[in-house]
Amino acid sequence: MKRTDIVKGMKSFADAKISEMGASNSIILFTKPIIDRAVNNMVDKADTFLALIEDKNGCIDFENIVDEMITNLITTKTRHYDNIFSGLSIGDGHIKMDIPLLGNQLVFDTNDIKEMLHHIIQHSRQ
Repeated sequence: MKRTDIVKGMKSFADAKISEMGASNSIILFTKPIIDRAVNNMVDKADTFLALIEDKNGCIDFENIVDEMITNLITTKTRHYDNIFSGLSIGDGHIKMDIPLLGNQLVFDTNDIKEMLHHIIQHSRQ
């Protein structure tokens, strides 16, 4: 899969999820412009990292990499990283990020990651 398609799909997925959360949460809706910019910046950083693993044709074996990452996420014990994204925990099948100002966490499990992968695959075929 092309790296550029992966990045576009990640941005599209994030935008859809933020809009979905904003539909039922006025704080999310109010702060959506800020959240959108922060997410786009994070995806741009991911793009820089993805460039390191693309082949000479600009492609990445994204599906297999994500499948392996999901397996690793399930099998690893939770570890906390206080200095990343205002607080990040990874392991035991979950990724949890603290949301500054809201006092909440954004929690992703393996189903969310599979949903994102499916969205990216579908988006890349358009």
